[in-house]
Amino acid sequence: MAWCGLDSVLLYWDDVLLMVGPSEDSVSYIYDEPVIFIPECDGVRILSNTSMEFVQRVPDSTVSIFKIGSTSPASLLFDALDHFDRRSAKADENLRLIRASLPEAVEACIDAAGHEFDVSRQRMLLRAASYGQAFCSWLWQQFST
Repeated sequence: MAWCGLDSVLLYWDDVLLMVGPSEDSVSYIYDEPVIFIPECDGVRILSNTSMEFVQRVPDSTVSIFKIGSTSPASLLFDALDHFDRRSAKADENLRLIRASLPEAVEACIDAAGHEFDVSRQRMLLRAASYGQAFCSWLWQQFST
C-alpha cells in the first residue's frame, strides 16, 4: 500500500494493483510479476523486474479540458484555439461563451500543461493559454475604461 499524491491510494495484492481516488472511484491494473512501490510527492513509481512506470491521479485541470463532452471554460478555450487554427468562426463563439471565466480557463490550461509529460500536448495547452490571455487583456481594457 502507498499514497499516490495527496488524495489517492495504491493497493497491491495477488498481481492486481488497485488505485482508489477521493471520489471512491477505482482503477485496477494487472501485473504478471511482483512490483515494488516507490512513493514520490506527486505519484508512485512502480518497479518490476522488466519495467518501470509512474502512476499518478489525473489532475482536475486535465480532466476538465480533455474529458469527453466537457463544457468547462478551459475545454472551450482549448477548443477555440483548434477552431482558430482551422480559421473557423466557432473560435469566436467559444470565446464569447466563456468571456466571464476566461482568466480561470487560462489558469487551468497552464496548470494542465505543468502536469503533462508529452511536450506537444504541453505546447498546445500553453498556446491555448496564450490565446486566451490575449483576450483577457482586451477584456481588462474594456472594463477599465
